[in-house]
Amino acid sequence: MVILLDENNETATALSKICEPNNIPIILLRQYGMIGYMRQFKPECCVIEQKNDNSYVHHDVWVTKPFPELQAFCDNINLCPEMDKEVGNHIPWAVIQIKAVQKWRAENDGCLPGGKPGMTFG
Repeated sequence: MVILLDENNETATALSKICEPNNIPIILLRQYGMIGYMRQFKPECCVIEQKNDNSYVHHDVWVTKPFPELQAFCDNINLCPEMDKEVGNHIPWAVIQIKAVQKWRAENDGCLPGGKPGMTFG
């Protein structure tokens, strides 16, 4: 496997033409502040028969409808403008997003941005 960090698409594409005949996958990673980007170059992968295993329950972490333990964790964190910068730097991004959604809903009759009253996602 080849991992590229902060390379442009042209370099990754050229390298994929070398790696593809040898079945070597490439992962291109980039970071833009707190947002990440991942692109995968690999030979075709064909799934013949998909098996749905319902014994494993997958829970999505939606900022619009967090699971109870995450909501309780967020409720115990007080975001305030006077917060020490060192403390603020260690608050998880998901907490900030959940708090922002809650504030928006409180100020907009329970709506999400671009949504209608009572509209929920997740």
